[in-house]
Amino acid sequence: MKRLRNGRPHPKNETGFILIGSSFALLIFISFFALVADLGRIFVTKAELQNTADAAALAGVVDVERGLDFVLEKALEFGSAHWVADSNIAIEAQDVQTGNFDFETSQFQPGLEPANGVEVRARRVNGSPSGPLSLTFARMFGKTTSNVQGRALAVLDRHVVGVRGKNRLIPYSVIDFVVDEDGDGAFDIGKTINIHPRNDAPGNFGFLDLDGGSNDIPELRRYIEGGYDQDFILPPGGSVPVSGSTGIDGNSLLNSFQQIIGEVVFLPVHDRVDYEGSNALFNVISILAVRIQEVRLTGAMNHRSISVEIVSFASSVLVVDPNAPVNNSVAKPRLVA
Repeated sequence: MKRLRNGRPHPKNETGFILIGSSFALLIFISFFALVADLGRIFVTKAELQNTADAAALAGVVDVERGLDFVLEKALEFGSAHWVADSNIAIEAQDVQTGNFDFETSQFQPGLEPANGVEVRARRVNGSPSGPLSLTFARMFGKTTSNVQGRALAVLDRHVVGVRGKNRLIPYSVIDFVVDEDGDGAFDIGKTINIHPRNDAPGNFGFLDLDGGSNDIPELRRYIEGGYDQDFILPPGGSVPVSGSTGIDGNSLLNSFQQIIGEVVFLPVHDRVDYEGSNALFNVISILAVRIQEVRLTGAMNHRSISVEIVSFASSVLVVDPNAPVNNSVAKPRLVA
């Protein structure tokens, strides 16, 4: 090999070393780019699958007390509505389980009754209907696919203490022994009752001043037709005194009640009324879900009533607290895993 007087390699050899080094560096860069690109695709797919599982579990748990068939129908419907990595996700029946979630231990036992939880898996794996996730750049290294999945567990939480925002809570209270005739602490689900305007406090017949304002007829109409538009929260296991509304003409609210016939709304439940007239305070202890059946607010007082069916209803607007007692009428569907 020819050398210069100072002993350094000939410049042509330096050029060869540079080309070899550059090629090696380029190979490392391409490999790194391939890794980053496909890892990013895997992470995005994982997030999308998790969103799919979350939506399917929340949709299914609303019907968990009706049985597995109803849960599967909802979960499969919501799952198939999602696209992940440019492919429709097919959730199989084996990907959905119902069971009992113990709120004290935070443990879920599939298949255990009474069922209050739904677990859903959304999968892009070998053997699943949607197949594994296809990789792009990793193919040059012999890696063509990756198994990715998401898992979600949704429960019906019945430790309800109130509602948030515009929430279908109407300003009309019912006394507890009318909706819990045997006094066992559970509402009489499925029973249709007539809520008569009770004269527990002269001048007050059950209409509430939820926001502590003037509570005029237009405001009552707005709350009846669209629900109370603020938060209403009870202390866990406690009560909230709410002022009654005096001088309310039932006929002036008849049209508003007729607009919500057939709908499910929330009613405050009170156990007593303190004081009288404009000073009356309804001691609200709980929230109840009912379906409005028929409304009669005109004529003789003993002929007036609101006919409702007591129902079990789940809604995301409900507020829960682990220290609150169980409410068999209302529940909040929420994710715990």
